[in-house]
Parts: sequence; C-alpha cells; structure tokens
Amino acid sequence: IAPPPAGDAILGGEAIGEDLGYGPARLLDPPRVAAVAALLRTLGPEGIVARFDARAVGDDIYGSDFASERGSREELRVRSEQLCTFYAGAADRGAAVLLWIS
Repeated sequence: IAPPPAGDAILGGEAIGEDLGYGPARLLDPPRVAAVAALLRTLGPEGIVARFDARAVGDDIYGSDFASERGSREELRVRSEQLCTFYAGAADRGAAVLLWIS
C-alpha cells in the first residue's frame, strides 16, 4: 500500500463501522481529499497509467494473464480519468470521501 496522499485515493482514511468483506468502510476527511486531488491533478490519468506495472500485481490477485490482457491500459486510463474527476469535484466542494470496497 502506498503512503498518503497516493495511498489515500483507494485505501486511505479512518476505518469506520464493521468489516463488510474487504474490511470496514473508510472515511477520508476533507484535507486528505484535497491532498489526493492535488496529487491527481499533477499526475493526470496518463501519469497514472505510465506508472502502472502489471507485472508487479501478483498472479494470486488477478491471475497470470492480467499483464497481457488487451485493453488493460485503456481501461486503467478510463478509470484513472474518473478517479481524477471524482477527487477534483470532492475537493472543490470541501467534501469528505467514504471509501468502501465491495
């Protein structure tokens, strides 16, 4: 897991509530949301994709063919764009973010 602010984008914040299968939901307060948004503005979707190393993802997580899947970089670019837009909007509103992996 990456340290803040990068690590906060998906797995950051304070645990709240009960374990819902992949751990409890996590609450990221507005200052940490702003820090994530600032980092994502700097990187942008293309910067996120450029740093991605599919070989670093263990076979036990996504299977051995993950690194060679056609379109995986395009999918990452699309999702990265959504992530950047989401955090920029939340930071602009001074909002907190509730993270929950299901």
